[in-house]
Amino acid sequence: MKKKVLITGVNGVMGQLVKEAFQSSDDFEVIGGVDLAVDRFENPFPVCDDIDDCPAGADLLVDFSKPGALENNLRYARSHSIPIIIATTGYSEMQKLAISSAAKDIPVFYTANMSLGVNLQAELCKDAITFFGQSADVEIIEKHHNRKVDAPSGTAILLADAMNAAMDDQYHYQYGRYGTDAKRQPFEIGIHSIRGGNMSGDHEVSFIMDQEILTVSHHTESRKVFAEGALRAARFIVKQNAGQYSMADILRESKTKKLSHIAEDVSVMTIKNAYCTVSYMARLVNLFLKEGITLDMMDQSTASQGRVDISFTLKTGNVSNAEKCIQASAPGTDYMIQNDLVKYTVYAGESAVPTDKLDALFEGLKEENIDIIHLSMRDNTLMFITEKEFRIKTEKFIKDIF
Repeated sequence: MKKKVLITGVNGVMGQLVKEAFQSSDDFEVIGGVDLAVDRFENPFPVCDDIDDCPAGADLLVDFSKPGALENNLRYARSHSIPIIIATTGYSEMQKLAISSAAKDIPVFYTANMSLGVNLQAELCKDAITFFGQSADVEIIEKHHNRKVDAPSGTAILLADAMNAAMDDQYHYQYGRYGTDAKRQPFEIGIHSIRGGNMSGDHEVSFIMDQEILTVSHHTESRKVFAEGALRAARFIVKQNAGQYSMADILRESKTKKLSHIAEDVSVMTIKNAYCTVSYMARLVNLFLKEGITLDMMDQSTASQGRVDISFTLKTGNVSNAEKCIQASAPGTDYMIQNDLVKYTVYAGESAVPTDKLDALFEGLKEENIDIIHLSMRDNTLMFITEKEFRIKTEKFIKDIF
């Protein structure tokens, strides 16, 4: 079933692009909009000048309006217990505190820029400033269309704040540079704004050293990229609990997916008191091979009186054939099967899985009473199995920790 969406600022240029992105998606339906200019565009849904007059039943509020509408939008989202995406810039410090306060009750996605590219640019700039430190003078130049009311852009501040946070907030910001005593000061990030024409948005961060200059830039070809970013944010935020989120969380989720793999329909088979001989193992594995059965996470206990327990994972659909192989290898063999399991493979990206992350994972699972059915750890790879009903919680622990 499609999620129902309200868009505030729907009759602005960005609001219309956001409307088109959501309307063309398979998982969202725009049921209403809010705008002071209610008749500016023709929309296939009612547009009101008061959010309280909008159709009921929304699952998500998307805000591309003005800072002055924030209080009303937050009130509406909280009173209806629905997530809100806030993509407006120019908020005061008090308004930012109000956003953080609302996030205690509902999921709030707040970002100065909906482009994943810009947020990746911020991550690259954080790496650069921590690497160069005071050996580089940092300057930001942002360019936007001649109708943009706030300067510097929220994105320029986003980039500066990201770098400053990476350096323990040692830096101050110099907005523009003029006068007869405008010499650059230590721990300074220069921020400069250019306004003209119909530029969608350019942001350039330069790390200037004595012998070389590194520039990390992002250019927006079309404002549609922000609408597509809002759609991606919507798919993310509707799955979250109360809290404040941003594009950094989506980047982190994307990175986690690349560093981890989750497989469902997994079973664990344990052969009890198997012969502790290579000839038995060769016979068993050969039978599996002939049946086209792929084994994973194979572990053997320490031998006792010439016998061992052998555990391995396989696809649930192969369990029946695996049972035949076990009996063919040694008739009467005792074994145990556990079904309805999920296997998690996490690549730590280091020479070994960090002990502190392993501790955090186990503590989290313990608090949720989630038992690990089977576990294997080799160098930088951690593999473990839980019951299928705990997949969502376990996946969240992996994302938060790794």
